[in-house]
Amino acid sequence: GRAIPAGVGCSSTSLKARIQDTNALSNANSMRILAEEEEVTADPEGEDAEESAAPHGVTPDQCTENELFCWFRCMPLDFEDSQLTHPSVCAERNLKLQCTSPRDEVVPNGDQHGDYYPGCTNSTDPPSAYPLIDQADEATCTDSLWEAFHASGEGYDHFVDLTHPMGDETYLMWSVLDNGVVKARLAHNNVFGFLSTGFANELDTVHNGMNGGHVVLAIPGGNYSPATGLDLNEPASVDTYTIHETESAFRHWQDHIDTAESISASVESTECFTAILFESDNINGQKFNVEGTDEMIWAANSADHFVGYHGPFNRARFTIDWSNGVIV
Repeated sequence: GRAIPAGVGCSSTSLKARIQDTNALSNANSMRILAEEEEVTADPEGEDAEESAAPHGVTPDQCTENELFCWFRCMPLDFEDSQLTHPSVCAERNLKLQCTSPRDEVVPNGDQHGDYYPGCTNSTDPPSAYPLIDQADEATCTDSLWEAFHASGEGYDHFVDLTHPMGDETYLMWSVLDNGVVKARLAHNNVFGFLSTGFANELDTVHNGMNGGHVVLAIPGGNYSPATGLDLNEPASVDTYTIHETESAFRHWQDHIDTAESISASVESTECFTAILFESDNINGQKFNVEGTDEMIWAANSADHFVGYHGPFNRARFTIDWSNGVIV
């Protein structure tokens, strides 16, 4: 089976929480894992293994008295703002200072990946898997159907394989049109949790270009809540977003950018596969360098509807040469 992600989102070291209310690429170096500090292996069943014990290079004994070890890092506590979390605020409300989440689940030792942060709560609920969306049926989602799905993108001038050796097949097809416009289709061989691609932020050294990146993101529902995820009774959408420069969890950047006049985008999804299509000369004002190269990222989640963790094998950063049609 597929591993269930913990929860495009990762929180950051500066997060301060409020009180809880209840074909692989030929050159492997051309495609980089988004969070390169994470060490991930595969278990004998082929599922994603847990993150390493200290993927951010931090251990609990490195935290000061003004910090709490949470999501493998020392997160700051705020002793000035009474609305933010610190031990005395929690104690005044007969609550405990814990590493918690929007779902009011707690990680006593802080060693869990996902949207966790210091919060005041008496919850004892441990982390639980997000509810699975309907998964691909291998008997139905055949190789021939996949071939037909991604072949529907024929007619583009260029094609590259973004597939990680342990990930789901993912192909990017594009043509460069007049006036620097890129017409592209990103096809992913799995069901629709989310699918995204866009510019890497070259100034971001924490998550390898993800934080601060301008992206096109397709999601299968609306009315997002970090506690309950997307409402799948709402229609799917594809819009452009700017990932928060420091706070990576989707709740920090869930408002899309109004780009109706500058980008044409759509999403295709079946009970087996997903694709994003877009046509523009920019994403959120950042122009494609069609005469040269751009640093790009992509990510997908096919397990849940929380727009959360994409796992280690369905994401990458890559450098694309638009006109010559190659990853460099």
